[in-house]
Amino acid sequence: MRNLSVLAILVIVTHLSGISQVNNDVVPIGIQFHNDLTFKAARALAKQENRYLFVDCYTTWCGPCRYMRDSIFSTKKAGEYMNERFVCTAIQMDKTSRDSKLTKKKYKDAFELSNSYEITAYPTFLIFNSNGVIVHRIVGATGSDVDSFIVKVSDAFVPEKQYYVQQNMYLRKILERKDDTLFVMQELQAALSSRDYRKSSAILDIYLSSIRSPLTKENIKLIERVIHFAKNDPGMTLLLEHIEEVRCIDGNDWADGLIRNRIACDELAPLLDGNPHSPKWSKIRMDLVDRYPSYADRVIAEAKPNYYLRQNDFKKFGQSAVEYVEKYQATLSNYELNSLAWDIFLHVDDKSVLAKASDWSKTVVDQQLALPHPSANYIDTYANILFKLGDQKHAIFWEREALKAAAGDADKAKLFNETIAKMSDNIKTWN
Repeated sequence: MRNLSVLAILVIVTHLSGISQVNNDVVPIGIQFHNDLTFKAARALAKQENRYLFVDCYTTWCGPCRYMRDSIFSTKKAGEYMNERFVCTAIQMDKTSRDSKLTKKKYKDAFELSNSYEITAYPTFLIFNSNGVIVHRIVGATGSDVDSFIVKVSDAFVPEKQYYVQQNMYLRKILERKDDTLFVMQELQAALSSRDYRKSSAILDIYLSSIRSPLTKENIKLIERVIHFAKNDPGMTLLLEHIEEVRCIDGNDWADGLIRNRIACDELAPLLDGNPHSPKWSKIRMDLVDRYPSYADRVIAEAKPNYYLRQNDFKKFGQSAVEYVEKYQATLSNYELNSLAWDIFLHVDDKSVLAKASDWSKTVVDQQLALPHPSANYIDTYANILFKLGDQKHAIFWEREALKAAAGDADKAKLFNETIAKMSDNIKTWN
């Protein structure tokens, strides 16, 4: 009992001295994160205590997120600055099978923050004033020292430096000159060059609304650049409403691919990422068909193999990959076909699935051999699939063809020679 009392005292002293828990790891004196609170509760606490709210939006796979947690947030200097001025909380933006009950409770917060504030890179730090109004955001790690972090966070208290105030003032200036399309175009190009896709999307909306004929080849290319990264972009609506005309002007199905990618990122990713439970594909399809009738089936067919591969469910991965290719092979690139074939080679043992992958891999190789410089990697994929199917003779032949195609690349030549040696000795070339 005496030992227990001493332990209890130590716990109390530790808590009061500023040792905090960040993302469930105990760290030294630093920023105190209220990770037991939902976003709504943290915002209420900030208002009650007349402090700003700092929200760390992170993912479990993000290296810069871990760096900020371990090297910046844990320091005494960061703690002294932040704990006086902010209520701080961290919200995990992805899902894993190892998530705690508390993390799962905040899935809704993660989804709503991601959509409301268009979070597409990690870490993203959102800062709200004491009234709960968003005023500032910081994207990415803030540098190698605490001072850089503090400087960037302190901008949240200076109106002319606040991200959202700056952006609103900036967009008002552009609106005032919206008829000067050359100026607006220059600002759009500058925003794209700096990879500020939120700003790019807003400027693109102004630009498209100020010109008579938005559907030109040049404008379509601009729209495609923006919607590749920006959520809820007005250009997406324009493409969807005029897709037939866009196909004629653009001369290919690139716009269709971007639309599918945007639907997958915005609609499917929040439902599938790290989801430990089997998705209800039929329900997902019904929801997508209502809004994207021309794209729903293709988006889901493409999502299934990607999802099952991430879940290490290789049986369903192989089956869904074959179904996807059989239905859409004519529109798939050699890169897409080779990527699926290679993953099947690595992870699938079902001979019928391997045989299907061999068929489409051979189609890719035949197309490559008609080129002046065929891809050695694509030929290597085909050779390895043949070897896994037990066709040692032809596997070695095609691996030697891959070696020829890799002429001048010493690293690939070394790898392919090692593969040929393994094939000759009948040693597995996969794990």
